[in-house]
Amino acid sequence: MKAWLDLASDWAVRTRQFTRRHSRVLMTLAGLVFGVAILLSIFALELDWRDLNSKYFAVLVLLLAPIGVALGALNMIVLARSSDVRMSLRDALHYSVFAQISEILPVPGGAIIRGGMLVERGARVGKATTLVLSNAVLSVACAAVGAGLSLGLATFPGAILGVSGGILLFGSMAPLARHAGMQLAFAALGLRIIGLLLVGLRLAVAFLVLGTTVSFTDALPFAFAMILGSASSLAPGGLGISEALAAGMAMLSTVAPAAAILAVALDRVVSFAVSGAAFAATQYAAGNRAPSPN
Repeated sequence: MKAWLDLASDWAVRTRQFTRRHSRVLMTLAGLVFGVAILLSIFALELDWRDLNSKYFAVLVLLLAPIGVALGALNMIVLARSSDVRMSLRDALHYSVFAQISEILPVPGGAIIRGGMLVERGARVGKATTLVLSNAVLSVACAAVGAGLSLGLATFPGAILGVSGGILLFGSMAPLARHAGMQLAFAALGLRIIGLLLVGLRLAVAFLVLGTTVSFTDALPFAFAMILGSASSLAPGGLGISEALAAGMAMLSTVAPAAAILAVALDRVVSFAVSGAAFAATQYAAGNRAPSPN
């Protein structure tokens, strides 16, 4: 297990160094891939802004995205308690939305913010790194299992995703249980499962905004694409990568790749916008001061 963690940690460090060294190139390529994919998808679907469903868009912006912000705050509280760090709900909300919007940088911004917060408040560097990394892997693992179940474990893609996700799940739960205890480890797992279901629901609604009906279970592979793309850190917020993965997942279903690309992109933009608004609100409420240490 230690060898697995060392390997994952080394990969994270190397990825961070690579993205920093080539940040401008990565941001340019990601922007180009994202922009071209969006334009081609709009033309392929022959979409007009009048074709968009405003009611479902309102549900996405005013209900589902804010629930995601609240869930992120709960995740931050569990992460802090796992590190024996005290944190108020206000501070948890502030740091979680800050970590979310930091993903737009061509580095693992969210992980840096979360890990830095833990160390700043007294957590050991090694423990903070292990917890942040394990939670990130746990998110991908849950998404992979969900995608595998959606595609069907009897199919080759479903079996690969389900089995690999299960292995990653147990591999990430072990260090969480060792460092945080079983109760907090299962709390983290429960929140990741709820988060996956929420992403799947958001994407199902995003498809409806575009005039495409995709069931909740059929949206889970696209949730996996979104989560894996964001976790890759090779591009800001997984920009372009999540969309490409979503198009690949669409080829395993009856969903048009163009619709998948646009649904993932729409959900991403809404999530960043709502997180940015929440961050501005927490900054204003705190009087432009840093969150209190208690």
